[in-house]
Amino acid sequence: MIRHGGFIMRHNARRLILAAVLGLLAACASSDGERLYPPKSFFVFFAVDSADLTPEAQLVIERIAEEARQARATGVGVVGYASPVGSSAHNLRLSDMRAAAVEVALRSRGVPGDIIVRTHHGATPIIGPEIEGQRVEVVVSREERARR
Repeated sequence: MIRHGGFIMRHNARRLILAAVLGLLAACASSDGERLYPPKSFFVFFAVDSADLTPEAQLVIERIAEEARQARATGVGVVGYASPVGSSAHNLRLSDMRAAAVEVALRSRGVPGDIIVRTHHGATPIIGPEIEGQRVEVVVSREERARR
């Protein structure tokens, strides 16, 4: 038996979980030999009421650009958010400015503009101490040919 999250799982439950994980991995390969990889998410954080990229944000953006290049990204989603403090109009504008700042930084680092899709959502609740409202989420989608 294995204790997991307060529950006790028997050996058969472990096999079912492993089978589900293997099924998900198998689903990432299509029948024509093209391997599809799950998208990878990144968070770029901002100071309160700011759309300026911090030095830490610049480092994250460099990692995103490197991931997009190495993985031959087919799509990069850039979604801006703001904290719930302030007016709705201000937060909508701020979340758009944050997403735009990240998009410009990604383009300047060689990510093709035609694969970037930018949007914004304004104020969102703070998810937790590690994921605050003043952020941009970047999702890199990628495909590669399987090596045979």
